[in-house]
Amino acid sequence: MENDYSELENDFVAQLAPLLSDGIEVEAMPETDADYSEPFANPRVSVSYQHSEFDDQPTRGLPTMLTTNEAAQHEYAEIHIVIRARLIRGANGTHTVQKKAFNLLMGFEPQNWQRVFIKSYDYLGHKNGTWVYDMVMVCRRMVMQKLTDDHSTVYPIISQIDTSSTI
Repeated sequence: MENDYSELENDFVAQLAPLLSDGIEVEAMPETDADYSEPFANPRVSVSYQHSEFDDQPTRGLPTMLTTNEAAQHEYAEIHIVIRARLIRGANGTHTVQKKAFNLLMGFEPQNWQRVFIKSYDYLGHKNGTWVYDMVMVCRRMVMQKLTDDHSTVYPIISQIDTSSTI
């Protein structure tokens, strides 16, 4: 089954599960305001897919195809790791939580995606006694057109191509 964005979020939440033993709450971003509780005592990490970009966008001219016949591009998905805590510094502060989350995520390889790397870490604000920071992580995959031949045969969707080799 092809990986969708909710599965990608779930992979990130599972990768961050060791934070639970440090008293840090880990969750996928709540769907509604009713699912979101604030204020809270422990630091909290919320995971949310928010954006994708694709290389060789047609708006920049004709795309450079990765194949000779099919349309194929790399998708770069941005996963936001929103960190909320009562403190900025110290064992339960946002910066410590960010470092722990970074160590768990940097180089992690979600299902059907390539390794994760960091894009940014930003201060978002202070609300109801809670400091809020956002760490944006990015992972890449190849997306291709669905292929068919003259006989209406549907070919499987290629979701990942591994071009690395071990010497």
